[in-house]
Amino acid sequence: MFGEVQAAIKLNSSHKSAMDITSTTPKLHRTRLTLSQKAEVLRRLKQGASHSQLQNDFACSRRTIYQIKAQRETVEKALHTPNNASRKSFHLPRFLNIEQRLYEFVPIARSATLPISAATLQCKAIDISDSLIESVQTEKEKKELVSSQASNNWVLGFTRRHAMRSIRLHGEAGSVPLSIVATGISSLREQINDFDADCIFNMDETGLFFKLFPKRTYVLASEDRKRLRGTKDMKAKARVSVYVCTDSTGLHKVPLAIIGAAKNPRCFRKGEPAVTYFSQENAWSDSVTYRRWFLEVFMPYVRRYTSKRVTLVMDNCGPHGTDVLDINGQVTIFTLPPNCTSLFQPMDMGVIATLKAKYKSKLLRKI
Repeated sequence: MFGEVQAAIKLNSSHKSAMDITSTTPKLHRTRLTLSQKAEVLRRLKQGASHSQLQNDFACSRRTIYQIKAQRETVEKALHTPNNASRKSFHLPRFLNIEQRLYEFVPIARSATLPISAATLQCKAIDISDSLIESVQTEKEKKELVSSQASNNWVLGFTRRHAMRSIRLHGEAGSVPLSIVATGISSLREQINDFDADCIFNMDETGLFFKLFPKRTYVLASEDRKRLRGTKDMKAKARVSVYVCTDSTGLHKVPLAIIGAAKNPRCFRKGEPAVTYFSQENAWSDSVTYRRWFLEVFMPYVRRYTSKRVTLVMDNCGPHGTDVLDINGQVTIFTLPPNCTSLFQPMDMGVIATLKAKYKSKLLRKI
């Protein structure tokens, strides 16, 4: 009986010591190597590096080293795919020929400033697939190409494999021929270089759909989304034109002037309007309205602000007649070269966009 008790005590003590050893042993964490690291492992294996040394250098298990050796061909193929080196998990595309030709098409299209959407990639992939079907010889390859439909998921995977991002394009600056307008812009800069920064003004007109509501909306869980429809306020065509003008420092803002179709708007009948209002049949700026803005808004503001020489830079559209001049010679007018306002018009660099965003914010607060 006493011997059995001693044996139980020894067994218990040996079990505890084993648990202590296990608890003090550091827990190994699984290390996932990137594609470039796996390629480095293969390169060093080829040079004769030992498995133990690679385990220590890359903090991975021996099993990981063996798996990388078994995947040598897959790793080397995946490494040729652009932007794959930093990925830890990767899968070779099912239709590799289509993928390679489609990726060759992308930089060519972008160099021509062509927009590339998901639909563009889908249509181009199908076109490439159709051209490859004519050149394949085996029936198996032909069936595989026929089965390639360039689905939405395939296009999504394509963009992820090549680290492509979808952005929204703004403005028309991509159409400006820089080599053609460079001379005109350089000449304009030399002409306005003699003026102080706070004496260089820029003006532009913009259309404002002042009743336009957002097209997206949050809905309640109780509402039937399939039956919901929009309203006319989402496509409200009521529009005014706005003269926006400020100096290059942004400190001296000429009061806004609005052009509308109504001769006597109802909103102005209760009191003095907060902005200068001009009436024009189509609510656009014409030569008559521009002349009135120059003489009734801009010139009085400049006279009150400074007695120094001032320049007004604007685009060369028709309504900005060259016959409108300051008889006192204080204001000199310069026009931008043709076909370059989307890139060199200062008001298009976010000034007008900010003005419209602030107006939309105030409109939504009135709901």
